[in-house]
Amino acid sequence: MVPTVVLTENRIWIEIEDHEDIEVTGIADITVALLEVRQDHAVNGNWIVAPGVDVPFNDVVKAIDAARAAQFPNVMVAGGAA
Repeated sequence: MVPTVVLTENRIWIEIEDHEDIEVTGIADITVALLEVRQDHAVNGNWIVAPGVDVPFNDVVKAIDAARAAQFPNVMVAGGAA
């Protein structure tokens, strides 16, 4: 299972296959949400970040750092979140 963190200008959420999305209130809360994902699901440290075209690069980097803090070091970037 590979979670996807979706970042848009107005919203952040985590998509998990066959489960409801997890709403995240801010970039700093990505760590806590991914720790919960790690606890509840079989994961191996891979994850996807899907930033919208309007998301600043620094926010993408902060999301990657937040995921690393939750033991998700292997990131794939997918563009074009709407």
